[in-house]
Amino acid sequence: MPKGHVMQVAALLLLAGCASQSRTASLNASPALSGRYQTVFIIRTSVYSGTIDFSTGAGGALSASLQLHVPIAIAAQLAAGVATDSVNFSGPYATPQCKGTMRGRGRLEPNAAGASGVVEMQDGCVGPLAGTFSIKR
Repeated sequence: MPKGHVMQVAALLLLAGCASQSRTASLNASPALSGRYQTVFIIRTSVYSGTIDFSTGAGGALSASLQLHVPIAIAAQLAAGVATDSVNFSGPYATPQCKGTMRGRGRLEPNAAGASGVVEMQDGCVGPLAGTFSIKR
């Protein structure tokens, strides 16, 4: 193979390798959840709505503050995590009458525009509860 062709092939291989690495990096990058989102939880047949605020703390730890207002007040401080296209959260919550724990996991929308998934709760008054959640900008 003439020297000029070898250099062209080498340049094409180099470009293909860079494009492959760039694509892999963008597929593996986890978009950050940050700031306030509107949220809806559906537990059994009841719809709870409010806000969830995500923030990143020391060492990159993701946390969330959940405030549901309708039909009753529910407050929670949650540890959260994001990996590629999924989100998870867990932690204690309190209502005016009860306390419990919740754990959720779901699918993250492109550019962290929102997420939706399932939530499991262990309520101190009612016992196990299950439902769904969605968050949107």
